[in-house]
Order: sequence, then C-alpha cells, then structure tokens
Amino acid sequence: MVKKPKKKKVKAKEKKKPKPIDSIHKPKFRKESKYLCGQDRVALALLESDLNDIKKDPYIGKPKTGKLKGIRVHKVKRGTDELLIAYKFDKKARTITYFNIGSHENFYRNLDKYV
Repeated sequence: MVKKPKKKKVKAKEKKKPKPIDSIHKPKFRKESKYLCGQDRVALALLESDLNDIKKDPYIGKPKTGKLKGIRVHKVKRGTDELLIAYKFDKKARTITYFNIGSHENFYRNLDKYV
C-alpha cells in the first residue's frame, strides 16, 4: 500500500485593507461651517455626521459638469432648509477636499469663483 503525500495547507492571502480616507478642509469651508454652526453643539454634531456619511461613500454627491467638473455636491436637509456641501474626492491619494458649505442661493456662483 502506497501512502499519498500530504498536501500542504496554503494560507489564504490576507486582504489588504484600503488606506483610510483623509479629509482636507479649505479655509472657506471652515469659515462657512463656523458661521452656520457657531457654538451650537447639535448643529455641529449633525455636520460631523454628514461629513462621515460622505467619508463612508465618497460618491454620494452628484458630480458637476462644465467649469465645476470633478466637484461633487451633496444636499442635506435641515428642517425646512437645505444645505449643500461641495467636495472633491481624489481616488489615488484617498483624500476628500471640502470646498464650501451653504444654502442654494448663489452657492454655485461663489463656488465657481473660489475654485
């Protein structure tokens, strides 16, 4: 009776975890977020949760065309108000750059001038 050679167990290759996504806040974004939230902890927590949603799924915002190509805008409801968050996701560097936050009035015009 001939014994068969034992098969060596091959370890499954460990999946590489993707690098975490970093966020960069432009000065205009910081200024507008301080203006909107101020010292209100509830509004600040809601803004943080919105930014975390964007961080989890960077493609949640609608892509813009024309002069604003490459920028995405995510709409957030705050009661009767609607806030727009403009950001850009760099896939290779795994960074999200936040440009502006504000209401719809003159938002795209100001964003076009800023970018």
